[in-house]
Amino acid sequence: MKIRQIEKTDLPAVQALLGEGFPRKSSAYWQRALETLAARPQIGDLPRFGMLLETDGQTEGVMLMIASETAGRAFCNLSSWYVRPAARKYAPFLFQRSLRWKGVTYTDCSPAAHVLPIIEKFGFRPYSGGTLLLDGRAGLRRGAELQTLTNDNLGRIDPALRASIMAHLAYGCQGILLEEPNQPPTPLLYRKARLRRHVPAARFLFGDPGLVARNAGPLMRRLLGRGIVLALVDARLGETYTTGRILPDYSRRYFKGDTAPVIGDLRETEMALFGF
Repeated sequence: MKIRQIEKTDLPAVQALLGEGFPRKSSAYWQRALETLAARPQIGDLPRFGMLLETDGQTEGVMLMIASETAGRAFCNLSSWYVRPAARKYAPFLFQRSLRWKGVTYTDCSPAAHVLPIIEKFGFRPYSGGTLLLDGRAGLRRGAELQTLTNDNLGRIDPALRASIMAHLAYGCQGILLEEPNQPPTPLLYRKARLRRHVPAARFLFGDPGLVARNAGPLMRRLLGRGIVLALVDARLGETYTTGRILPDYSRRYFKGDTAPVIGDLRETEMALFGF
């Protein structure tokens, strides 16, 4: 058994293994995901793609790792963990080796139920309180002015955010520019998803949950006009909201490190880069 970093020459085998482990995603989906990782800048000595597990020279397990840096701190989103059944006894070792870089905040934003006991054993703890679900009834509320975020109005947002927002629009995120009275314009990012494979929803990937809830009216009216009937926003632990419904166990986010990630900021994660 051998665990090592994924190299470019491993990508065809990794793509095939991910297709086997996550059959609801197409081969084209995994090809785009790996091409996205290949095009991203290297962050220190963190892996560009992630880690793989080999037995007898065959690729039997994979962990994708999305490394990023914010304000001088390194983050790493662990994603798409799969080990073939015959080698599954080695899965915890693959996970452990993926955590060996010091001074990094690790996140697991979509752990399966059977994975939770493993990541908790390795010190992961929740940093979100589940999901705030908004539906068409929120569209009756008042709120801020909205514009579609385009190249023409990107210049109005905080320069420190601009490059990141532009990159995420290129990854396939949708952008909204929100303008509250006496406040600077605020960008929001979301991706379209389908709940239960049929119901169109918007998963917000960048935007303070309180801000999104406060402006649920115009946001839902805009989304409904685009055929999107639900919106999903990460909820803060222990916080209540005046609109929508909290699903405490739905899409709870976990982290390991000295500093918890910012609630409502899922940039540089699998959802933002790869889509749903």
